[in-house]
Formats: sequence, C-alpha cells, structure tokens
Amino acid sequence: MTIENLVIYNSAEFGGSPLIDMPELHVEYDRDALFSNKLHFKLVRFNLAQVNIVEDTHGRRNLDVLQKHMEAADGHAVKTNKSSSSSQVRFAGIETLNLSLGKATFMRMNSLWRSRNCR
Repeated sequence: MTIENLVIYNSAEFGGSPLIDMPELHVEYDRDALFSNKLHFKLVRFNLAQVNIVEDTHGRRNLDVLQKHMEAADGHAVKTNKSSSSSQVRFAGIETLNLSLGKATFMRMNSLWRSRNCR
C-alpha cells in the first residue's frame, strides 16, 4: 500500500495552513500474518516532510484538538462495533523501517500575530 503527497490541513481556527505534509508512506505487509490476526510489516517507508503545530489565541493546540476528535470518533466506533476480543489484530513488528523526518514548526496565534498577519 502506498500513499503519496498527502497533505492534511489545519482547520480555519488554526489558520488553515498545512498540519502535515507527507510525501510518502509505503507499507508492505505480511498477508499470511494478517490472516492470523497479526499485523507484521515487511517494509515501511515513512517520509514526513513537515509538521506544523499551532497554538490558537485560547492556548489550544491543533494536535490536542485533533486527538480529542479522533478519540471521540474511536469511542463511537467501539460502541457500534460489537466484535469479540478474539478478532483483534496484534502488532507483530516491522522488519525494515526507512524513516525520513523533515522539519517541525510551532506557531502561537497570539494577538500580536493576528494584528500583523490578519487584515
């Protein structure tokens, strides 16, 4: 499985700029292991070019807000999915990991920033 040129944007409350810029995520998994409810990767290539962390004027960070949304969605999925614990997939490792990390930025959207950049 390959995902190329993925860009996830911040919501408008965090400026609408890119949150994550990921040129490539390539995963080769072990299909036989998956049939045994094991998640085993033969190869993972993960290229993260940039991540932008933004703090709004109320002190909330975009990653914290995103995590809360994901937890709420996951909680909803658990309630609606009545699968047994025997069908859960266990992580069985990664044979080869190629990891490329670019840059991370942090920005505060305080009143000074707003007066300079928002017209």
